[in-house]
Amino acid sequence: MEKLRNEEVESQLGYFDRLPKEVVLSILSRMDDLKLLCRCSLVSKRFALMIYCIRAVSVSLPSIGMDSLEAHTYTRMLFKLGCSGEEIPEFVKFLHNFRELESIYVEFSCLRSPCISPFLKWKAICTSPGPVIQSVLCLVPSSMRKKSEHEEQEDEEEEETIACNLQSWLKDCSFLPLKCCREWPVILCLIIKYHNSLQNVTITDSCKHGKFVMRNEQLVEWRNSSLSKEFSTEMFPKTFRLSFVPELHLPMSGYLMKRVLFMSMDFLGESDPGAEYDAMTWDYDDEEKVVGESVREILTEHRDRKSWIMSLS
Repeated sequence: MEKLRNEEVESQLGYFDRLPKEVVLSILSRMDDLKLLCRCSLVSKRFALMIYCIRAVSVSLPSIGMDSLEAHTYTRMLFKLGCSGEEIPEFVKFLHNFRELESIYVEFSCLRSPCISPFLKWKAICTSPGPVIQSVLCLVPSSMRKKSEHEEQEDEEEEETIACNLQSWLKDCSFLPLKCCREWPVILCLIIKYHNSLQNVTITDSCKHGKFVMRNEQLVEWRNSSLSKEFSTEMFPKTFRLSFVPELHLPMSGYLMKRVLFMSMDFLGESDPGAEYDAMTWDYDDEEKVVGESVREILTEHRDRKSWIMSLS
């Protein structure tokens, strides 16, 4: 009986080994999740070797705590990308085995914190050549929903009340974006350092608060700059500009946002108050259409809004 069972297992393994390479790659390409690919490697030795021919992978990871040892490790890596092997995250080490990667999608779990609004959206723009973060926009409404036909407009909040809550709002807006802007560029540079064939890298969180996206020429620039030790040590913005919009109507998407905090963070020390208007020309993908529309509405229809500026330079 045991002999028959072994022969059956060997027959099944032989079936997988007889599959044409193109068929195997087609199957594996439909399961780009790194954890699923690792399970597929247990099917046979041939499968284990062929998963490294996949051109696109995705991976989901737990978020890094603000006060954890890992967070300090990431900070050290920011200043020395030629770090020792034990400092490199395990999934980055595993990705070294993939020699033909063209696309990598990394998703961190949402960090639980009372400082993070479920409606928070942020977007970062990096300089060219990199790797330097130029500016970050943050959008934090207290509510967001589809607008009904008959809706009364709320009275605007007094500016004195806004000014009193400025420090608290600044923390609410900047907590998560600053954390991600400290860690994600490190992950990005560690990934692109070992994969010259990459054409697209996306790093985001499971709640889709914000993301880093690098493509084609920008990846090459970041890789060359990081390898030549031109990595920026500026991890904190030099200027904060915060404003408040009681109600924001988005005609294209049909959304209504209330009590919207809008903040721009400048990492390069630009003093021009009109610099944030460049955000209207930024590239917003399908997942960021509402963010792009919100930014355009705020910077055009609410251009006379009261703003508070904090400079740390």
